[in-house]
Amino acid sequence: MGNPQDLDSLVETFRIKSPPWVTLVEFVYRTPNKAIIRSCNHCWEADAVKKLADKEMQLFLAKHWCVHDEAWVKGFNPKVKFEQPKHFLRGDDHCEFTLTLPDKRK
Repeated sequence: MGNPQDLDSLVETFRIKSPPWVTLVEFVYRTPNKAIIRSCNHCWEADAVKKLADKEMQLFLAKHWCVHDEAWVKGFNPKVKFEQPKHFLRGDDHCEFTLTLPDKRK
């Protein structure tokens, strides 16, 4: 994927090169070291799981469902901190990812 070092390149590459089953994303917030992106459409996989699994199982799966997203981000740049504060399977209306690069001044 080219190992982009800055967040703009990482998010743009993620958007352009992501597989067709990955939901579209949009920027929500941006600083030089932090980007918050969210899904802009429904997750058909999460919808299917909600029909088949009880709430306890959904919460369990939410912790492990999108580990590929974190691994993919770490593949771009291992220094990026990845968090997912919102998730379809936790009852949120969208998924949200926070990507943070360490402050170079420290």
